[in-house]
Amino acid sequence: MGLYERIVSQPEGSTQKIPAHAFSAALAELADGGAGAPTRLQVVTAFNLMDEDLTELDAIQARYAGLSEPAKSRFLERMHRVFLLVEDGMYSKARAKERLGF
Repeated sequence: MGLYERIVSQPEGSTQKIPAHAFSAALAELADGGAGAPTRLQVVTAFNLMDEDLTELDAIQARYAGLSEPAKSRFLERMHRVFLLVEDGMYSKARAKERLGF
């Protein structure tokens, strides 16, 4: 199970669904950093991320870190839009990865 599956629906078992708005906001705040911003551990704990979720989070963070400053802002905006469209079922996992540059 990965981020895509957890944004799309409530998975089997005790793993919680990831709300697209809240997750996008948490990742944007994590990326901005600074006083009062959540840490990676706080984001991982808040959304109960594990295994494949963490692998995909690492990929998102690495993609973001490799961008220029102007491109970082555009990436965060696109990530939010993509997560919303994933949540509504409009984007497949492959399409979401393509739109995020993976």
